[in-house]
Amino acid sequence: MRLTFRLLALFVALAMCAGCRYSKPKPPPTPTPMQNADTWLWGENWPLNRNDPNTQWTYLLYENLRRDIRSGLDPREPDVSGMVLIPAGEYIIGFDRLTTAHEWLPRQHRRIAAFYIDRTELSQADYARCVAARQCLPIRVRPEVGVAPDRPMVLTYPLAERYCLWAGKRLPTEYEWEAAARGADGRPYPWGEAAPTAKRANICGRGCVFSWADPAWRDGFAYTAPVNSFPAGASPFGLLNMSGNVREWATTDQPLRENEHIARGSSWYSNAGQLFVYYRQVWHPPLRTDDKGVRCAADAPPARRVQRPNQ
Repeated sequence: MRLTFRLLALFVALAMCAGCRYSKPKPPPTPTPMQNADTWLWGENWPLNRNDPNTQWTYLLYENLRRDIRSGLDPREPDVSGMVLIPAGEYIIGFDRLTTAHEWLPRQHRRIAAFYIDRTELSQADYARCVAARQCLPIRVRPEVGVAPDRPMVLTYPLAERYCLWAGKRLPTEYEWEAAARGADGRPYPWGEAAPTAKRANICGRGCVFSWADPAWRDGFAYTAPVNSFPAGASPFGLLNMSGNVREWATTDQPLRENEHIARGSSWYSNAGQLFVYYRQVWHPPLRTDDKGVRCAADAPPARRVQRPNQ
């Protein structure tokens, strides 16, 4: 009886040990770095020491901007020297094959008034000037995404809107953005109808760490590229990086849910199938924001009627 009990106990112990040794390992817990929608919208990258007199202004600005994006605004006159004038006209918007994911608007013709839009995406150097004026919140760009004065500034939607307002500009509408990207001929890519190549855009290619990376796509950048890169991929109006590098925030008149915003174009995180100029993303928490930038717009002054003699 005693021997039987010992044998049974040994069998149970061995079974338990074998179960511990050969059981399938549990997957690591899903990271949840930011649960709060407000945090996703504003970020949490400014200094954490609220008692530091050198950084207290950031908290005050943050609280004020949450209530009113124009709070304490000291806007400048818009500098249009780095902008491109998009002429008024009728532009083709969207694509004729609808999807359930809202990846593009239905094909349509839109009459768009003349406007200015930045030739390049907002750079980190230009955003730093707004921070130095204490008009924009300081944001720490992750080193692996690309930290350099000429790299695009990655921003959340309200921080992008704030910068444009400070610069005397505004966010473009998504119709304006698409018109500037594809021109009057309704081309599928900014550069035309030719197939995408690594000389025209920065996407997730060789060096990109994600599973969908295309090792044959060698654009020279694992993440962001300088804002003046890829002239071969310029739009018909000469705008750079309208496909690839970073997606760009835009306003919309389309219905959206709370905390949703529109980002146009594609980014270093995208694959080649997202380079179409009509591609759009309905952003909502917790989609990534480190592939989002901005290209500000401004209203063009109304054309003046030429006064002829004897009129």
